[in-house]
Amino acid sequence: TGYQVGYNTSNAKLTANNFALGYQGKDFVVHTSLANIADVLTSVHHKVSDKTEVGLTTTYNLQTSNVSLGLAGKYVLEDGAVLRAKVNNQGQIGMGYSQNLRTGVKLSLSGL
Repeated sequence: TGYQVGYNTSNAKLTANNFALGYQGKDFVVHTSLANIADVLTSVHHKVSDKTEVGLTTTYNLQTSNVSLGLAGKYVLEDGAVLRAKVNNQGQIGMGYSQNLRTGVKLSLSGL
């Protein structure tokens, strides 16, 4: 739980008014926040297994009713390589692959 306030003394205006709340369970994390009394942000991360993780983010603007959604996943392959993917409600799809080639050298490929 947290609260942030910003105040500009030169023009006597409030510049930030943010509130956040989070909870961490054994295999999941839930977080929600209210940014400047305009945007409600929520995220959920769940570790399904040692090899699989999923996450969901949402944003809702209280003034415009605009909504954004995002879904992501991570999967660890048998050889230790990692596959990642994400998609959002704007039709953007991202993919990533990373693998340790040797100590100190990692290959990462990604695209959006």
